[in-house]
Amino acid sequence: MFRRVDAITVPVPDLDTGLRFYAELLGHRVKWRNDAVGQAGLELPDGDSELVLTTRQSYEPNWLVDSVDDAAGFLAGHGCDLVAAPFDIPVGRAAVVRDPFGNNLVLVDLSKGTYPARHPATGPSGRPESGTRDLAVSRMRPPTGEDARGMAGRDEFLVWVETTLYDAELALHNGDAGPRRAIWSGSEPVTVCGAWRNAYGQREVDELFSLLERSFSDCTSYGFELRAYDVLGDMAFTVGLEHTSVSVDGAPRTYTLRATQVYRREGGEWKVAHRHADPLST
Repeated sequence: MFRRVDAITVPVPDLDTGLRFYAELLGHRVKWRNDAVGQAGLELPDGDSELVLTTRQSYEPNWLVDSVDDAAGFLAGHGCDLVAAPFDIPVGRAAVVRDPFGNNLVLVDLSKGTYPARHPATGPSGRPESGTRDLAVSRMRPPTGEDARGMAGRDEFLVWVETTLYDAELALHNGDAGPRRAIWSGSEPVTVCGAWRNAYGQREVDELFSLLERSFSDCTSYGFELRAYDVLGDMAFTVGLEHTSVSVDGAPRTYTLRATQVYRREGGEWKVAHRHADPLST
C-alpha cells in the first residue's frame, strides 16, 4: 500500500523562523520555498523524503502510493473515513483519509511525473541567491478541513501562474510578446493601467504589447513574488511584486513593480483581463 513517506509537514509560525532552526541550525538544505502557500521543502540526506515546513498544515506524514484513487477507495472500504476525496495536484493526485484510530493519512501519487525542476538556488533562508529565478513551484498539500474541489481549483490556478504566466512574462522581457498575447483574453473588456502606458480595449492592448516587445531585451532576472491570490468561480486575481533586471531600449535597468491582475476562465483556460502595475517606491 504505502511505498514510502513522501514528506513530513511540520507547522511553524512563519517560514523565516522555521528555517532558522531547521536549515541554519540543523543544517538541512533548502530545496524550494513558496511564500504564497506558506511552505518550504528541506532535504533529508538519507532518502528522497522531504521535510516540509508549513504555516497552514498540521504535523503529519504524506504517504506515497502507486494510485491515490485505488488506495483511497481501498481504505474507505475497510473502515477509514474519506476526509478529502482524490483531487489533482501538480504532480499527480492526492487525498486524505482518516484511519480507524483517528489519524489523518495524506496520500500522494506521482502519476504526472516528478515535481517541476524550477527551483532556484537558495541561501540558508531559502530565499533565492543573486541572479537566480525567485519563483518555485511548491508541493501543494491537500486540504484537510476545506472543500477539496475548491482547493484543487486554487492549486490548479496557482500552478498556471507559476508556469504559463511566468513563462509568458519572461518571454516578453526578452522581446517576444507572443506568449503574453496567447494568455490574454480575446474578449472585451481588457484593460491595462501600466507602469509604461495605459491601454483600454483589444486594439490598444495589442499596441502596448508591440511597444513592450520592441523595448525589452536581454532579461537577466525576472521574479514574481506572489503576495495574495484567490479564485472565485471563473474569476481570479493575483497581487504581487515583479522584480526585473532587463535592457529597456538598450539600457540596463533593474526595478520592482507592484502588480495586480484579474483573470477570467474562458473555454476552460485562464486568461488575463486586467493589469495594473506601478513602480514600488523605495
